[in-house]
Amino acid sequence: MGDRPFSFLGDQLPKFLTPKSAIVILLVIVVSLALKLQKRGPSSAADSTKASIKAADVKEERVPGEWTPRVFQYPSVPPCPLDLPDIKPIPYRPFRWGQYHVTMGTRTIELVHELAEYLHERYPTSFHVTRTSESSQSPIKTIYVVPTDTSYDLPPPLLLGGKEGPLLLRSVGTDEAEKAMKIAALLAQDDLAIMVEGSDDRYYFQGGAICVAGNWRLQDKIGLAMEDIHITVPQCEEPRSFHVHSKPPDNGTDREKLHVSLTRFFRRLPVDKPVIRNNYSIQIVPPTYDGDGLIDPEELAWSSVLNGPETEFEHRHGRQTQPPLVRPETLRLRTERQTLRRLPLSGAIIFGIRTYVIPIETLAKEPAVPGRMASAVRGWPESVRAYKAGSIYQDILLEYLDKCAQEQEERGIVEDPTRKYPF
Repeated sequence: MGDRPFSFLGDQLPKFLTPKSAIVILLVIVVSLALKLQKRGPSSAADSTKASIKAADVKEERVPGEWTPRVFQYPSVPPCPLDLPDIKPIPYRPFRWGQYHVTMGTRTIELVHELAEYLHERYPTSFHVTRTSESSQSPIKTIYVVPTDTSYDLPPPLLLGGKEGPLLLRSVGTDEAEKAMKIAALLAQDDLAIMVEGSDDRYYFQGGAICVAGNWRLQDKIGLAMEDIHITVPQCEEPRSFHVHSKPPDNGTDREKLHVSLTRFFRRLPVDKPVIRNNYSIQIVPPTYDGDGLIDPEELAWSSVLNGPETEFEHRHGRQTQPPLVRPETLRLRTERQTLRRLPLSGAIIFGIRTYVIPIETLAKEPAVPGRMASAVRGWPESVRAYKAGSIYQDILLEYLDKCAQEQEERGIVEDPTRKYPF
């Protein structure tokens, strides 16, 4: 994890954003990890600036690219009785019976799940902190990760001054902002992408720490507007898109509709209501043999089987070095838990992506899952099937799932109707 890829935009910033404002936005990520955020300040400029702490409704009319800091009180966090090594991944199975429908698929989530200050409160045996003073309300100075025996020194508080009256925002340098980005990435299992609103009302991918993208590279996406990132996606949906558009952006009119949809969704995202969605795709991994020495046999970080070498990858044009070996044992369900959360200080939106890879052979043993998954795959429209490279693996996948589903039916195993999506 020490070499986790990250990027910070300096000379590549769009004209709608200044380098100083982007630096502060990056620092705000880790500052928000370290503070209870009972104090508030702006992040629209890196120089010391006065700010109002009056709360404002997210739906208010505001000038694109400008943000009034929100007064926000974090909820309390109950401790988890388990140690981190004893907690199993959440078994998301985000596929439904029948025809494939393009929807946002977002759900609201408890805010505590998207905060990092809560780590030592939620997992007190795994995370220890020291603060800038003896007060339990003071900012965190260091955080110690017990399982990895690692300590991180957080940047000093971004906000200057007391609780009363105007607050001041201190100046921040590029090195400090990059350090903040690294710490945030190392404290979370999620990949992190920072989306910043420009004065043109578009959201730009301005920074991030991306380790396990699978089929895209940060260097190809950094600096792009959201709708430009998703221009090649059929029905405007790919593993990392939040959208409300219902057909491919084949022309300027459709792209404009996509832009309006994305802008509306991002602009209306409130501080206190982070959202979550899930998606899935099928991945092929290389066959494993004893002693093969593969560093990433599940191809969590990069799907070389489908895309070829990462160093030779061109945007959405991967090249397979040889035909993949498609068998039930080489097929994987790749699913992402995607979250969007708006930061109170800057108004920037943090896009978190937690990736899970599950062997199809393991998945097919779960009650009623193989039948539902087979139905979902058959319901893909042709454009989605092509985007997901279904022609490569679909016949073998469906044959195996149908066989497993039939065996379950013969044993009387049926879907539990009380279970809720994403199951």
